[in-house]
Parts: sequence; C-alpha cells; structure tokens
Amino acid sequence: MKKISILLIVILVITTGCLNYTELNDIGIIDTVGITKNNDNFLININMLTPTTANLEENKTYKVEAKTINEAFDKLYLLTYKDINLSHLELLVLSNKLDKKDYDKINKFFLNRNDSRNTFNVVILNNYNEDSIFKYDSKEINSLIKTNSKEDGIVMPKEFIDMAQDILDLEISYIPTIKVNDSIEILGYSSIYKENKLLTLRESISYNFLTNKIAKCNLVDENLNLKVDKSFTTYKINDNKIKIVIHSTITDYKDEKDIVNVYNKTIKNYLKEYLDNNDLKYFDELIKKFNYNYYKNNKNINIEYDISIDSKLNKEA
Repeated sequence: MKKISILLIVILVITTGCLNYTELNDIGIIDTVGITKNNDNFLININMLTPTTANLEENKTYKVEAKTINEAFDKLYLLTYKDINLSHLELLVLSNKLDKKDYDKINKFFLNRNDSRNTFNVVILNNYNEDSIFKYDSKEINSLIKTNSKEDGIVMPKEFIDMAQDILDLEISYIPTIKVNDSIEILGYSSIYKENKLLTLRESISYNFLTNKIAKCNLVDENLNLKVDKSFTTYKINDNKIKIVIHSTITDYKDEKDIVNVYNKTIKNYLKEYLDNNDLKYFDELIKKFNYNYYKNNKNINIEYDISIDSKLNKEA
C-alpha cells in the first residue's frame, strides 16, 4: 500500500509539471524597450528574443501605440500571442520628448510588474527614431557606457531602480545620453523630471566628481591630457557654506611643467560651471544628511560653495 501511495505522488508531480510546461517558442523574452511619445500616446518599441530548440534566439522588433503603457503591452500580446516576460530586460531606451508625468507613469509601470527585476540600465536616446532605436543592441550600448565610465569618466551606467529612487527623493535624476548614427556617440548626462536638460561634457564630468563616481579615467581637453588614477570628494558644512574638496591622484602623460596646478585650476573651473548652471537639489540632500538641524533652520538661505582641489602626481607611474 505504501509503495502505491508513493507511485501516485510521483505521477501527480510529473503530470502537474507537464500541465505548467511552456513551449520554448511560446516565450517572448524582451531585452530592450524604447519609449517615446506621439502626441498624447505612448509609442513603445520592443526587441523580443524567442528561444529556439537549437540553443539560438530569434530576434524580432515590434511597435505598439496606446494611451497607457499597460494598454501598449496588451496590444503587444495580441500581436505575438506569446508569454511576455520582462525578467531579462537589459536596457530601457527613453526619448528626450518625455515629461514629468510620463516618467511618473513609466516608474509606476515597471515598479508594479512582478516579472521586472528593475536592475536594467536606462539611457536617453537624443535622436530617438525608427532608424536609430535598434541600430545597436542592448549589449553594445551597455558595454560602451560601462567602458566610458572607466576610460573617460563622462557618464556612468544608470539602473532603473536608481532613477526611480532619485525621482522619489530628489525630483531629479541624471541619465546617460547617447546619439546613434553610424556609431554610438556619448553626449553626457540629461537631467530629467524636475528639469529636462542635456548637460555639457564638462558638466557631466563635474557631476561625477561631485557625486564620487570618478574612479579611473582619462581627462582630455584643451588644457589637459592625463589620467586620473583615483579621486574622492569630501564635504564639510559650516554656517551657510559647503566646503567641497576634490582629492585626486593623477598621472601626467606628457610630463608637462606645473601640471598639478593646471589640473587643480581646470577641475575647479569645471565644478564652478556646473554649480552655477544646474539644479542643486542633490546638495540639499547632502546638507540634510550631514547636518539636518542646519538644513531645517536654513533651507531657504542661499548656500555658498567653497571649492578646493587637492591633487598629487602618481610617483609610481
């Protein structure tokens, strides 16, 4: 009798597994989603991978338009009749036509999806159109941004969950921005939500210095051609002044005279340009973090910034 019971359990497990089994070609794995606006409608571009029995993937793109993002994905299901899955999403490509209300809806959609892991990268495509959206795949774009973060320090990768948190806490987020033609061009950061602005390359680098995102990078402009081996930023808040100190170790490629002073002066000018021309909500949050009582009593006072650069040459280079 005991053997019969065990056999019945095994049969039930096997048959239940068969009932829940999904054929490979019924699965629609989305690796890239693009979102723009067409008048009042969302226009969604999707790159879908379908696994095949030969350990390969079929690649197909779709375009759907609807009043809401949910309606657009409902239309996608009717187009494909596949079990649509966002768990393997690698890249969200956003148009620069989106506004504050659009970002609220985008955040709500992805945060409420049970199949979205929310750690996919986000990028803004400055020339979002039919020809550019899927000219390069998600791996190529993500790889270029990651390489740029290590080589040139202009932009750093941004995950969706970080963008959503920025919007919730700061009402502003900085998103890597590209342009696609015959190649992928890094343009810098776009500041979104509270404002919608493309930062210059100098402003983008400054933001990375100020937010401690510079690790190792090459810094090349009309005054400099050197390597930043490491850099970190410290803040002190006294009265109505924030003292910002950039601590850098640099390697000079050309063995130029007085390069440390040239570097210090150049980076200081970069930072002043950024602080004079951009939203400084990020620094309100820093004041809250380091000295909340001061922030509470002085949040309507104009804050002054005292910038200094403390750099040294890498003697081992």
